Amino acid sequence: MKRNMLSLAVAAVVCVAGSAMATLIYPSVPVLAVPGGPTEEEAVEGVVSAYRGEDVDLELLFKDNTVDEGDPTGFTLDPGFVPGASQSYNVSWDLAVRDLCAIAVKAGRLWDVYVVGDAEQLTESGETYTLTSSGPSGISHVSFYGVNVVNVPDGGTTLILLGLALCLGVLVTRRLKK
Repeated sequence: MKRNMLSLAVAAVVCVAGSAMATLIYPSVPVLAVPGGPTEEEAVEGVVSAYRGEDVDLELLFKDNTVDEGDPTGFTLDPGFVPGASQSYNVSWDLAVRDLCAIAVKAGRLWDVYVVGDAEQLTESGETYTLTSSGPSGISHVSFYGVNVVNVPDGGTTLILLGLALCLGVLVTRRLKK
């Protein structure tokens, strides 16, 4: 059953992959939540993996719900959002050490998955987006999925640090020999 749901998500992504507007892929990819089916995270990973053409391992960055989960740092969230009653959700982001890969909007038994399709805007949206759900009821929660970015020094910095360590090692060795 999980594979059927993920293959449906893959087919939907293939159909909409060419219709990117700015950052988010419109329309969103609807995924039906069924008992015994994929979890929200599995469904989102399936959609993003199909869009990118490679497996991705996402983590929940933040969930805006009655009981929030994760870290909202860097997100400008919708102050008027009322879980279960709101029909839309406004969001923008400016993330320092995280990449936003997808947003899942849940209403009833339906997730609408918005994939971040522009590599330059994985960390900064540049504008506010209005997300909606094709579910029959109000939006129950909005989840933000992505990856933490590990900053690695560039090659030049690494060479300078290695050279400095080598020089210090030579100096210490000379002093010890005297």
